[in-house]
Amino acid sequence: MIREEKRDNAVLAIQQLVIEARVFTSQRREYEEIYDLLDEIEYLAGLLLIKDNITDTFEVFLEGICKKRGFQRIWDYYIGKRNLQ
Repeated sequence: MIREEKRDNAVLAIQQLVIEARVFTSQRREYEEIYDLLDEIEYLAGLLLIKDNITDTFEVFLEGICKKRGFQRIWDYYIGKRNLQ
């Protein structure tokens, strides 16, 4: 479970990651890179279903994905620094 006040942003962050995966396919990126991103997205989505409070785990994993893949705007949106555009 993600804390209620962060749940909507968590879902929107996952949605933005899915959009990035679609961009990867349109750019004809390597299959391994697309597979890895989809695997990371699947893990994050699964965290939303856990009944215990795992907000910290979600945030650490999301931040890692965003840093590794250059998706700073997704992280900034999640933490409230900016609006998605």
